[in-house]
Amino acid sequence: MTLDEIDKFFAETKKSIFPQINTPVNGKSYRDKVMKWEVLRPTGVKYGIQLCVYFTPGHVDDYRIVVEAPREIWRVECGLNVEFDNPIFDLPPGVPPGNIRGPHQLTWYNNRLLYQAGQKATRLRYAEPLSKNLDFNAVIDWLLPMMNIIVPSWSLKPRGLL
Repeated sequence: MTLDEIDKFFAETKKSIFPQINTPVNGKSYRDKVMKWEVLRPTGVKYGIQLCVYFTPGHVDDYRIVVEAPREIWRVECGLNVEFDNPIFDLPPGVPPGNIRGPHQLTWYNNRLLYQAGQKATRLRYAEPLSKNLDFNAVIDWLLPMMNIIVPSWSLKPRGLL
C-alpha cells in the first residue's frame, strides 16, 4: 500500500468481520494461536488490511496485536519478557532511545517517516512504551477506536481460546 492509502485507512471509519482462528499444533511462540479479522470499509469492501492477534495458549497476558497491510503498519506487544531496541539517534518526537523492556507499541505515526524519507520500510523501527499491566480486552478497547475500527464486541473476546 502507498503512504496515502495507509493514511486514508487510519482516517476512515471502518468495520471488521468475525475472526478466523488458526491453531498450529506445535510450538510455544506468538504464532501458536492466531485470530485474524479482515478490515472492511463501512460498505463491506475489503481494504486488504488485516487485524491479527498472536498469542501463546494458556498465557492471557502474552500476546501481539498487529495491523498488516500486508507488512506490519502497527504492532502492540505485551508479555512478561517483551522488549524492543530503538535506535539511539534520529528518533521521532516522544520516542525514547535505546531498550524498552515490557509492553510497547510501534505505531504508524511514529514509523510513517520511514516512507516519507523514501526508504522502503520492511519493518517497524520505532517503539514507545505502554503501561506494565495491560489486559488484552483493555488494549482492544483502547486501540481499535484510536484506529477508527468498529467491531462487534462479541467477536473480540478470545477468553475461551486462551
